[in-house]
Amino acid sequence: MTHQYDELADKIDGSVAFLLPKKIGEWKGFPLYQPSGNNTKNKAILITRDGQLPYKPVSRLQFLNSMKQKLAASKKAQIDINNKMPERTEAEQEAAKQKGLENALTGAPPGRIEERKASFMKRYRTDHQRKEDNIQQTENYFNGLIKPYDDIRKNLTQNELNEPAIVDRADWTSSFKGFTTEEKGGRMIVFINKDYFNLKLPRYVPQFIALYWEWDTNSPAMNFKKQLEGNFSVDKLKAMIDK
Repeated sequence: MTHQYDELADKIDGSVAFLLPKKIGEWKGFPLYQPSGNNTKNKAILITRDGQLPYKPVSRLQFLNSMKQKLAASKKAQIDINNKMPERTEAEQEAAKQKGLENALTGAPPGRIEERKASFMKRYRTDHQRKEDNIQQTENYFNGLIKPYDDIRKNLTQNELNEPAIVDRADWTSSFKGFTTEEKGGRMIVFINKDYFNLKLPRYVPQFIALYWEWDTNSPAMNFKKQLEGNFSVDKLKAMIDK
């Protein structure tokens, strides 16, 4: 996982979260991943202590709550900005209104003066009315973004909410439709598991190993890829953990 490609723009429960690389199968008993980036001709596995991982899943509930809180905070901030917008005095607004009406009636045929006047007055809004309109538009916009998170939460049981959050893309604020699975190409949202790391070990001791390989499409490269995937001894790398 890299900060460039995999770190979420929004924190979850106040902590930095990442998307695991896309899981594309298994290799030598390890989950096989395709790391992010422009190159799709690459693979990776994560070698760790038995039964332990240096990351931990973000639950669906954590994800839903955090995204809703983020949108609610953005809505409040936008409404606060609108509320602080200054309003002109009644006299200033009346003068501007009369000037606008004069401009609307300029060049109007005698038979359409009342029609243009009525049209102008229908569209005219005071500063306070425009402020209220903007606030309502903001409410409607953000409420529309928040609704899918509320709806999904209501439709999931507590056990389902405790399951790992797996999503199909990194941009959810305007398009989130629900959770998916790794089998369908989804990516799990995770935190770094600080409890995994033994701080008493020297810094040079590997506590996990990410084995990564990539290739070109020419014959020598494809032959090397075949040799590596067929013959590489993962057990020898695993034996180096904590040593």
